[in-house]
Amino acid sequence: MARKRLNSLVWVRITMALILVGILLGAGLGLWQRLHRTDLEQALGLLPASSLRVGFTDWDVVRQRLDADLGDTPGREAVEALMLEAAA
Repeated sequence: MARKRLNSLVWVRITMALILVGILLGAGLGLWQRLHRTDLEQALGLLPASSLRVGFTDWDVVRQRLDADLGDTPGREAVEALMLEAAA
């Protein structure tokens, strides 16, 4: 009788250990995925969940194609001129 009880206790411990390992693996995977998100995934994560459509403009490419150098802090006129040129 004591041996049967001991076997039952061993199986309970093994089961609990496996459950704990599963929980730790799941938490570790979730943390790893969160820490290794791309810039786009991080940006999309900041949007409200109700967003149905998202647009993106790569302004570096626009400036390159228009051969525009606005500097680090462009003035309003420079930005408006870029926008007019881009729309043309």
